Amino acid sequence: MTPYAARILMAVLALAWVALIALAVYGDQMAGYIRHRRQRRAWRLSKRIPR
Repeated sequence: MTPYAARILMAVLALAWVALIALAVYGDQMAGYIRHRRQRRAWRLSKRIPR
């Protein structure tokens, strides 16, 4: 295996690792945001507001 191919392989592996970490972090945030919006919409639709 040539050093050039090894360098390309390392770059691809590093990019995949960064993408996985970003997906783990931002995926969790996006799921929480969507869940929060859905809860808020259902809470607004229910007329009994506990205040």
